Amino acid sequence: MCYPFMKRVPTLNFVWSSLTIGSCGLILILFATGCSGKPEKQTSQSNSSSSGLSPLPLLQDSGFVTKKDGLPFLIANNLTDTVGSYWENLQDSDTLGKYYKVKENGHFYYCSIDYSPEYTFETHLIIELNQAGKLLQSARFFHGHYHCCWDNRFEGFNRYGDFFGIKTCATGSGFCATDLYLFKKLRQQEEQTFIPLGQWSAFGNDIGEPRSVTANLEVNKNELIVHYLLEDGELDAEGNFKVKLTRKMDATFIFKNQHWVCKDRDQLAKFDLWLNR
Repeated sequence: MCYPFMKRVPTLNFVWSSLTIGSCGLILILFATGCSGKPEKQTSQSNSSSSGLSPLPLLQDSGFVTKKDGLPFLIANNLTDTVGSYWENLQDSDTLGKYYKVKENGHFYYCSIDYSPEYTFETHLIIELNQAGKLLQSARFFHGHYHCCWDNRFEGFNRYGDFFGIKTCATGSGFCATDLYLFKKLRQQEEQTFIPLGQWSAFGNDIGEPRSVTANLEVNKNELIVHYLLEDGELDAEGNFKVKLTRKMDATFIFKNQHWVCKDRDQLAKFDLWLNR
């Protein structure tokens, strides 16, 4: 495993106040401290069932699930709790998540947001269902506080070639980072290695200026190439990010024994992107 990408343990990140930047603008994140990885007392849980209650009507190779169908499924399979939760603020027509069909066996992977009051912040569930839409197993994925690196409730779960991936977010006081868990067979979050995809921090570089890191992926069978783009710059009077320095780097990851192994860890350590997290 790559040293810069060692599995994150529950720690608090003390970072300066800053802004999260997206492709279309700036978002203020209001946390005094940051947390990366899942909280110590919030562990992932597997929930398997041979009978599978309240099947989901999954009819296509991919699609979306609304609250009307998704919440009764979660309740029937003991995957959520609605008492004193945010669930009541959603309309029946609101989208909870999306699913993909597994071509090898006809099963489905469905990713749903969960607002169970048991957890301080919302989490995401990935659920494996059989061809009839009944529960086989589930895994819960935690963010470091709010899922700042998602644009909505469902866009952070996608198919990448023969793999399926979910993004998790490390959130701080204006700091937002993205990690990707990429798998073929569903496993618990703590059993997987993640692939760093990006970050934003208003005081991220060595001289306290804003820094943005983004990435594009190439998947070729069991090999993943990540094209990183690092940009240092400054914020103008209107809060727009003005790039002053750009650096690029590629990193190759190999999928071996159900884990992603980095071939360029020394290069990544020199790039000094992830050692501060």
